Amino acid sequence: MKPGTNMRAFVIILGLASLPGFACVSLAANEVRRSYQLEQRGQYKEAYLLMHKLAESNRQHYLAHLRAGWLAYKSGYYKAAVYYYRKAVVLAPTAIEPGLGLMQPLIALARYKEAETVGRAVLAKDAKNYLARSRLAWSLYLSGRYSEAQAYYYYLIVDYPADGEMYIGIGDSLWAQKKYKDACYYYYYADTILPGDPRVLKAQKLCSPDTGS
Repeated sequence: MKPGTNMRAFVIILGLASLPGFACVSLAANEVRRSYQLEQRGQYKEAYLLMHKLAESNRQHYLAHLRAGWLAYKSGYYKAAVYYYRKAVVLAPTAIEPGLGLMQPLIALARYKEAETVGRAVLAKDAKNYLARSRLAWSLYLSGRYSEAQAYYYYLIVDYPADGEMYIGIGDSLWAQKKYKDACYYYYYADTILPGDPRVLKAQKLCSPDTGS
């Protein structure tokens, strides 16, 4: 590979190659920087409007579309988030991050089948991706496919044995299948990792002797 090839690819992915001159590149960089500053202050809608404007004025600017997707999601504009994340996927088809981002607004919109499709596409590129597997498990759980969710949560705790969130996930999946004794085992184990977590405390009450579980 010739020197500079990676840098040229990087410039194309970010969408800078389509901007006429350094002045426009600098302007875009300033807008992106400003969006981060607004985000840090919790001003997600204002930050989103900046990235929305930049993305619409430069349809090849990957980062603007990715940021617009994220900031739309944080602002509660889930349909807009889906739109911009999908654009980012098209602009960088081999990338992992836009697919991971896209899963979140799809789940928020209860479009679980679409979220599953995106998650599996990410896993085809990166079979052990933590976020893809955990979000896919959550999507499967929300769609009522509890045994499939349980399987994903289980293999996540095989890889991440100290991840309390995944123990809660597998506990919830088992409980939904009325496998109460098994669910309580995972809830109690989660308590050793996340002591005092309100979800764990609630689960412990469900597992009290009075419930017959």
